[in-house]
Amino acid sequence: MKHKKILLLMSLALLLTGCGAVEQKTTQAYEGKAESDFSGKKYVTVAESGDMKLELLPTTGNLRWENTKTGEYLDTTKAETDLKDTTALSDVVAYYFDGKDSKKYTSYTSMDTHSYGFENESVTYEKMDNGVRFVYSLGSDSVSYKNFPAYITPERLQDLVLQYCDEKQQKTVMKQYRKTKSGVLARKKGKDNPLSGKAAPELYNLFYEVGHYTYEELEADCTEYDKLDELPSTQTIHMVVEYTLDNGDLVVNIPTQYLTSNEDFPMRSLDVLPYFMSSNEKDGYLFVPDGSGALLYLDNDKLAEYRYTSFYYGGDVLADTEVYDASPTSMMLPVYGMKSGDMATLGIIESGAEIAELNTYMKGYFSGIDYARASLSFYIRKEQTLSSYVGSTNNFTLNKVPTDFYTGDIRLRYKFLTGDDANYSGMAKSYQKYLVDQGVLQKLEAPEKAPLFVDFLGEVDKEKYFLGVPYQSSVALTTFAQAEEILKDLSAEGAGNVLAKYEGMVNGGLNQRAVESVKVSSVLGGKKGLQSLQKTAQETGAQIFPSVQLQTACTAKHLSKKERSYTLAGSLAIRNRFDLVKREPKKDDPYKTYYIAPTYLQSYIGKFDQSYGKLGIDNLASSDFYTFFQGDYRNKANISTTTAMTEYAAGLEKLSTDYNLMLSNPAVTAYKDADIISDLPLDNSQMKVLDAWVPFTQMVLSGHKVYGSAYINRDLEALGDSYMKAIESGSALNFRLMAGDTSVLNETTQENVFFAEYDLWKDSIATCYEKYSTYYEKVKGASIVNHEIENRDNLHRIVTYDNGVKVYLNYGDEDAEIAGVTVPAHDYLMK
Repeated sequence: MKHKKILLLMSLALLLTGCGAVEQKTTQAYEGKAESDFSGKKYVTVAESGDMKLELLPTTGNLRWENTKTGEYLDTTKAETDLKDTTALSDVVAYYFDGKDSKKYTSYTSMDTHSYGFENESVTYEKMDNGVRFVYSLGSDSVSYKNFPAYITPERLQDLVLQYCDEKQQKTVMKQYRKTKSGVLARKKGKDNPLSGKAAPELYNLFYEVGHYTYEELEADCTEYDKLDELPSTQTIHMVVEYTLDNGDLVVNIPTQYLTSNEDFPMRSLDVLPYFMSSNEKDGYLFVPDGSGALLYLDNDKLAEYRYTSFYYGGDVLADTEVYDASPTSMMLPVYGMKSGDMATLGIIESGAEIAELNTYMKGYFSGIDYARASLSFYIRKEQTLSSYVGSTNNFTLNKVPTDFYTGDIRLRYKFLTGDDANYSGMAKSYQKYLVDQGVLQKLEAPEKAPLFVDFLGEVDKEKYFLGVPYQSSVALTTFAQAEEILKDLSAEGAGNVLAKYEGMVNGGLNQRAVESVKVSSVLGGKKGLQSLQKTAQETGAQIFPSVQLQTACTAKHLSKKERSYTLAGSLAIRNRFDLVKREPKKDDPYKTYYIAPTYLQSYIGKFDQSYGKLGIDNLASSDFYTFFQGDYRNKANISTTTAMTEYAAGLEKLSTDYNLMLSNPAVTAYKDADIISDLPLDNSQMKVLDAWVPFTQMVLSGHKVYGSAYINRDLEALGDSYMKAIESGSALNFRLMAGDTSVLNETTQENVFFAEYDLWKDSIATCYEKYSTYYEKVKGASIVNHEIENRDNLHRIVTYDNGVKVYLNYGDEDAEIAGVTVPAHDYLMK
């Protein structure tokens, strides 16, 4: 193997501090060893930890992660198979924007570590503490017709090449060119072009070594004759990939501070270990954290829906603000997994989740590749479409990328699961333990009485008319006095632990304006009404959680331009409501929702905290905080989501210090600071490629947080199954309610909550809570340790708790025997 001394320089990047000032990062240098620490044609052990060992095959770069007790292993590539796909033979595929289009970012190209690293013999291995470091210099040394000008004048060819060649060499050069009518020499094409075998390197030697031709001269000739598309790539990508064992876990780290490329070919993304989580077995599944969890069976034959793709935490929400998403997905846990045969693997993104995209491919997606797989892509720079045009003769697209790009580590941790833990339940337990070890979760002292979540709807904007002239007014959906009566009703029915989130009670209600100065809604009852509600809550054992939006605000009033985020197109970013028929943003929306700029967020939360604190309420809920992340791309100060997350974290720390905090299905990065988690999904996104829903998120939180379901009163007919899903996932029940008549919702922007009228649900709430309390008493303080799906129709399920209690659930229309227990239709039994 050829060994090269590789100097890796970190690219200069501009990042913005919290106050908007520009900070230039310092450069670092990494100098790789001239000689590899490992060589040979046999596997060599590079790390050992407990029952696990890591072996390297130096000739291919394949790493084998093996359980020494069972002999089971995973390979980082498919180098040990008959698969010849270069992606399958690579541990990383690097994508970069094409040089000629780099300013428009309309196209990109890739280099994989197999073709451009190992085949070019441009990789070295370095021994690390319990691991190995791969040092790559990816690039193409191959010579083709593109290395020679398509057109050149005889004078230039004479001056730059021929005068330095002897007679024989001159004939060799001239064999490749013919004279055109204009007198210009044209490179021969097709059958007349013998640039194959040794011909191309020989000609290269005559042009560039014997002659004085250079890449700059080639560029000049290509420019002169409009042949820039024939310029050969000068791209070279330098990259470091580190593999270590940590308590048996395989840890993969790519320090992007050492990821460099040519200035004209900026990095776009990295596909990391694209075939590590893959299998050609029929028994098993891929796990994705879609919704609360979903499975894709390895023998899935849905060839028309063969792919699942989604960004963790929703990606950057400013990327496509005007694109309607017909199948929105949600992944709030940075994990994924695979079960294949008798073993399973859980992957955890420890660093870089906010720029990560998860892709799954079922067997048959790629012709001739009989593997199902899940892989991760990490976007160093993500292009955004500013404008596009599709015409009859030509198409046009203009893209742009942020100047603030990712320079943190991409760090992954893989856990090897065997025996009874080789399934998604084992993955959930493993991730729960990981979060406990990280200090994110801790064992919960269970509440004495079963929690009941209710979500009161408060004030709403409504268009009214006076003498035929429309005007904007406000009406109450649930006044404070009405909420008191509901709490008294619930208390009379035995609900002594009501967690009442109150939406739309401040600053404009459900179309909430900015909350730097908090004003309690007068139409709901004002401060006095709120104080009376607080008193009633204390008397009935309930808690009131005023709910606010902290990352968005309706209308621009009280928010200057510097306090709102911008898109890369230079316009103020809007969280659009969409016309569901036309699937386009509503242009006449009177309550446009703007994003709070990350650089202003700390100040915004500080002002809110100071004002809200005067109400004397210890509880706070937010329906949007930590449910998504966004940057700010104003012209002179780009802020990526990664940079923005430091601002979010500072705001979260302040709020969690000052209040008992309830967050709505937040990203896992908020779990440590959120006291209560609400609105956890009871399903997945329902994409057709997904085979089964599993309550993975709830299994992770079980016994460690108070958490509630998404509201289950969307439909009277579906209430029974929704209630059962709450039981199956161990989620406290959640009802969304309004005290008034639903007709008041006409001519408002909240027409999607017609189901919430309290009188429709009063009896159902009492019945469901009574049943739930019986269930709660049997599992109080216990954690879910196992979840099973008995058959592929997903109708029969078993949940096991660590105190020995089992819950058997039958979603079918007929009574069924589940593991020896007869369960009535659409019901459950506990043993």
